[in-house]
Amino acid sequence: MKILTFCFSATGNTAKIADVIEKKLTLPGAEVHKTDITTHKARKKETDLKPYDAFVFGFPEYSWRAPKEAGE
Repeated sequence: MKILTFCFSATGNTAKIADVIEKKLTLPGAEVHKTDITTHKARKKETDLKPYDAFVFGFPEYSWRAPKEAGE
């Protein structure tokens, strides 16, 4: 199984959790590709989702809201 993870982490805390998730997903044999979308340039890059069976999107939240940058 191929899994793509997207991670928006302005302070680094969400990136740490994404690393843990990546390690846990690779234990049963999944192939995981991590993409850091914290920078504006990274968020504007197109990603082909066709080769992947699943994807995970991680971002922080504050007052039940995601940062506006995570929605770009």
